[in-house]
Amino acid sequence: MTDTYWRCFCFAVLVGLISSGCSSTSFRWTDSVEVIERAPRRGELATYPAEAQTVGVNPPGFCWTPHEKAASYRLEVRESGGLKSGFSTEPQTSTVYPPFRSLKPAVYDWQVVYLDQNGAAVGASRTRRFTLPNSAPELLMPDVQALKVRLAGVRPRLFLGAGRLERLRAAIAKGSVPSWDRLRQAADAALDEELYPEPRYLGSGAENWLRTFTPGKVGSAHLARTALAYKVTGEAKYRDAARRWLLHMASWDPRGVTSHNLKLPAGGSGNDEASMPMLERMSLAWDWIGDTLTPEEREKVIASMTERGNQVLRVLENEDFLSHPFGNHSGRSLAFLGPAGLAFLGDIPEAERWLDYVLRVLLTSYPSFGGDDGGWAQGLSYWSFYIYSHANFAMALRQATGTDLFARPFFRNTGYFGLFFAPPYAPRGGFGDGAYHRPNESGGVLVDTLSNALLDPALKWYARGIHEMGERNRTKWREWFVEDVYETLQAADAPALEPERPAKLDGSKHMADIGWVAMHSALGDAKNDVWALFKSSRFGSFSHSHADQNSFQLYAYGRALAIDSGYYPSYGTPHDNLWTRQTRAHNSVLVNGRGQPPHTWEAAGEIDLYERHGIVTVVRGQAAGAYNLPQPPGIARLWQKHLREPL
Repeated sequence: MTDTYWRCFCFAVLVGLISSGCSSTSFRWTDSVEVIERAPRRGELATYPAEAQTVGVNPPGFCWTPHEKAASYRLEVRESGGLKSGFSTEPQTSTVYPPFRSLKPAVYDWQVVYLDQNGAAVGASRTRRFTLPNSAPELLMPDVQALKVRLAGVRPRLFLGAGRLERLRAAIAKGSVPSWDRLRQAADAALDEELYPEPRYLGSGAENWLRTFTPGKVGSAHLARTALAYKVTGEAKYRDAARRWLLHMASWDPRGVTSHNLKLPAGGSGNDEASMPMLERMSLAWDWIGDTLTPEEREKVIASMTERGNQVLRVLENEDFLSHPFGNHSGRSLAFLGPAGLAFLGDIPEAERWLDYVLRVLLTSYPSFGGDDGGWAQGLSYWSFYIYSHANFAMALRQATGTDLFARPFFRNTGYFGLFFAPPYAPRGGFGDGAYHRPNESGGVLVDTLSNALLDPALKWYARGIHEMGERNRTKWREWFVEDVYETLQAADAPALEPERPAKLDGSKHMADIGWVAMHSALGDAKNDVWALFKSSRFGSFSHSHADQNSFQLYAYGRALAIDSGYYPSYGTPHDNLWTRQTRAHNSVLVNGRGQPPHTWEAAGEIDLYERHGIVTVVRGQAAGAYNLPQPPGIARLWQKHLREPL
């Protein structure tokens, strides 16, 4: 963690909730500085709140474009029409700010002043205006030190506190938790499973990567299931198994092959696909069975988890993820560092920093592959996994602290991203990596979590539909997946919410934040629905998106008619790079036989027309800028190696 960030954190803690790093009674507003703001580049955050936007929470999290002349930034906010009320911050080194206090409903102006190394103003952004309505729920950046005091001695604090464990036991006794039987069977299978040897580095390549992370993923799944089975049943066999798996995984070298991307002495690096589930599930186990460990065993777990949590935070800081939140695995790691911060708050001093950092990101710049509309540019397959993980943390955070990330517009709307682009009867899931799958189990748990958090009957219908389709094709053993754990935990607070088919919704949906459009003739009616999907996205073909701007798909009566072709064996394989991601694998346009390049922000498009005319929807995309761009060097090398066709 940088000295600048630590000073800002200490300032916020010491000043507290009254001023929280900003001045509310004598705030500054700078008029006499030149506006030198530049347009955001590809891969940079869009400014938020945008001009004339009505924000969804009080206060909004602020984001702005960086500037090369700035050593730091001062955010200035005032009520429109003069210096009636507002705030200004101390110098900030990141380009985001989550306020610690609420604002009165009003219209506000805001700007960012760029400061040099001496704190003198060298320029400013343009002034923007936003409206904060009375209806916006309060969502403040918490004082993490105050949370530590509140949570001292509270166990369990993740999912099972405040009477939830008793309610979960009662629901299971009534037979109303279908996932419990699956979970208990898997926990029983883990009782006699031999402990897996700590993996060693096997070299590069997708197969070696898989073989390296599998013991950590599967072993930590055993741990989560046996720990929860113990809390529910109180049976010693599950307690002993959970202790065995927890202490065994704590014995693995946290700086070795299961580290979070650390460089290894013999070459290669740690495997973050092992480190992330271990961080998540060892944190759950600490909260649920940590009180059954001896002092020496507790020290062993704390030493391991201190190193693991610090590694994740170090990667985030080195990437400056607060201001550049597009690292794919780093975004996922937030969903596991957050629970670790909650679980170890008061036990590991650095846990305060973990939780503080995660909350700052989640209240401002992330989720970053979408916006207030709730879209996810990487596609539904990765949405169902990444946002599923973040929704799990959001639920744990709300239950333990009252801070409600579900109040953010993204979380309020993102369930409808899934519903429109992959209804439960859809044979495939839209655009991007893994899109040839129908809605999956993690997506069902995600939407169920959202329906419960938001009391939304249409999302409950969607979740139930996914689960019913999934039951027809469910495998008995889920290996490293733990959807059964989170599905079971949901039952403790599941509201009495009847599902409602979304027949009253408009059948067309434009996700302007990602440039996707869905058009349905009978949304929610599998026997009569005919639908088309269209995409032209500002996110280009970056990350898990494809080179498919201005492409479309057609479906009818639960069947696919015009689809993307290709498969996704794993990220970066020859078939993936040379076919599945390429424009020729999609229903799009080739120019002189050539398409758009994959793996680049530059191959972007935009929806420049979206109109509703009764039962007709008209959509038009502009993707000219995505063509006549070179293939990335790695793709060119693969092309020359595997294909005869000239590049």
